[in-house]
Amino acid sequence: MRVVIAAPITDDNVRQRLNGIAYKYHEIIVYDGYTHSNLSEIFDGIHVGIVPVLWEDNLPQVAIEMFSNGIPLITSD
Repeated sequence: MRVVIAAPITDDNVRQRLNGIAYKYHEIIVYDGYTHSNLSEIFDGIHVGIVPVLWEDNLPQVAIEMFSNGIPLITSD
């Protein structure tokens, strides 16, 4: 499994935790956020999108972007 994160990671503890679990995955890719111009790059090869239950997204923009790009979703309600 490849994990793609499109959010800035500013907490060193989070970086260390990601590095600590990296061996469990094919790869972990981190983008420092996203813009409409790099969405196709971020979404390339993604087979399912997961929007975590605690994600603070009031629109929900992330789910809408994935859905609009034809990516099946797992979300909270």
